[in-house]
Amino acid sequence: MKYICLGYLEPGKFENMSESERNTVLDECFSYNDELRKNGHLVADEPLQPANTAVTVGWKNGKVAVNRRSVRGNKGAIGWNSGA
Repeated sequence: MKYICLGYLEPGKFENMSESERNTVLDECFSYNDELRKNGHLVADEPLQPANTAVTVGWKNGKVAVNRRSVRGNKGAIGWNSGA
């Protein structure tokens, strides 16, 4: 089975942490990723762009339509892990 796991960071929260707190968070994330990878459960992990760069893609009149306005309600940064 494969799955995608999304991680969410509220804008400003990570930036407002002390360097020590940021390092602790990152160390815990990297350690967990290493464990998942070692056990064959992690295929890839990649950060995504900030939410304010998001677009909505859909169909309009039989063609692809891209809405470049901000996505309502999406106030955070999202990253993903693709697992097996």
